[in-house]
Amino acid sequence: MTQPFHLAFFVRDLAETRAFYGGLLGCTLGRSTDSWQDFDFFGHQLSAHLGPVAERATGAVDATAVPMPHFGAVLGMEAWARLVRRLEEAGVAFLLSPRIRFEGAPGEQGTFFIEDPSGNALEFKGFKDMDGVFANGEAPENRLKRMRMRCWRRGTKEMDMVLGPFADAELAGLSPDALDQLDALLEENDQDLYAWLTRQSEAPADHAGMLDRLRAFHGFV
Repeated sequence: MTQPFHLAFFVRDLAETRAFYGGLLGCTLGRSTDSWQDFDFFGHQLSAHLGPVAERATGAVDATAVPMPHFGAVLGMEAWARLVRRLEEAGVAFLLSPRIRFEGAPGEQGTFFIEDPSGNALEFKGFKDMDGVFANGEAPENRLKRMRMRCWRRGTKEMDMVLGPFADAELAGLSPDALDQLDALLEENDQDLYAWLTRQSEAPADHAGMLDRLRAFHGFV
């Protein structure tokens, strides 16, 4: 189960903030005082406090200007599309209109930006596959090319000859989980890899499965 996060931020007026988060976005209201209001923000806890709202800066993502800082929610694609329709029907002005990023690649997502009445920027993302939330956006074929190159160009001849032939023979047939395991293993230095493969030192548990595959491929004892 994902643990809810907590975010506290300043707003200029609690009534309009309740109308935006509670009314427009449908967030359940939590505890409150005369100076702050809690919201159940898609399963997470927001605390809006009366106070000075900082000026917003602008950053760039994929050559597109986006408001910084910002926060938001990650939704399933159907829920994201329903929220888009709800906001459009309410006549909400988008800071960045709804669009699809990384189409056809891991991490494909819908996204849009809006702002609350105090000028705090929010981004809402939608995923068809929630397993892609933390994907790096790298196309599968590009990932295989990168990993094969890393296997052959380790910096030491010994590890080139261990990892390179394995990549040529096995890489294309590895499952997504096995690819993740190998990718993580490639982040380690050659000295540690050699010691683990030859059992001169104990390998981390999360590398054990891939190390066993490498040993079996080469016929190591």
